[in-house]
Amino acid sequence: VIYRRHVNIITNGNDLISAPVTGETFDVFAANNTNLFENPGNPTEKLFGPFDKITGTYLTYDTAIPAEANVILEPGIGYRAASSDNSTFSFEGVVNTGNINVNIVNSGPTNAEWNLIGNPYPSYINGLEFLTLNETQFDPLSFGVYGYDGDASDGWTILNFSTPVADALIAPGQGFLVASVLGGGTMAFTPSMRTKGNTDDFIPGLPNSGTNEISNAHVKL
Repeated sequence: VIYRRHVNIITNGNDLISAPVTGETFDVFAANNTNLFENPGNPTEKLFGPFDKITGTYLTYDTAIPAEANVILEPGIGYRAASSDNSTFSFEGVVNTGNINVNIVNSGPTNAEWNLIGNPYPSYINGLEFLTLNETQFDPLSFGVYGYDGDASDGWTILNFSTPVADALIAPGQGFLVASVLGGGTMAFTPSMRTKGNTDDFIPGLPNSGTNEISNAHVKL
C-alpha cells in the first residue's frame, strides 16, 4: 500500500513519526517525498532520522551516504522529521499484520533511558492496551508514552495510568518516546491493539483532522 501521513512543518517545530508500512529504503522514501526538509548547505542531508543511543543525539540521514540511503524504515522505530510545506509524507510498503517487537535500552551518553519508537500499523492502536502489555518494560520513574505535541509550555503529551487513557489512541504513523527499564527491554505491539478512531495525533489541529478514521492519512491500495 501507499500510506500518506501529515508531518509538521519545520517552522512549527519537528515531528515524531514512524513508518506505518515496511520495506521501503530511505533513498526511495526521500525521492518520493521532495518536501522532506533539507539542510540548506547540503540538500542531500534530510531532517529525518532516529534517536541514536550510541551518540545520544538524533541522526539526520543523507541520501549521498550509502549506509544511510540504504537503511530500511523498520516497523516500530520512531523518527524525528519535518516537512517543508506542512503537508504529507508518502510511505510505500507492506502492511504489518503480526506482532512487532522493538528492543529498547537504558544506555548512552545522554538521555540514557529514552528510546524513540512508534506505531508500526496503518491503524490506530489502543493506548491503554499498549501500556498494560508493556508495563514491566518502562522505567518506573518515567512510565508512559511521551508524545511531542509542539506546545511551548512543556512539549509533551503523556499517556500513563494516571491520565485518562481508557479511550486514548495512538495515531497511525505516530512516533513517541519511552523510558526503558534498567538493563533494557522489549516493547511489544500486537494486532489486538489495532482499532478504529477519529482523533488527532499528538500535534493537534492538523489539516482534515477529526473527520474520519484516517484523519491525517490516506491509504491507496
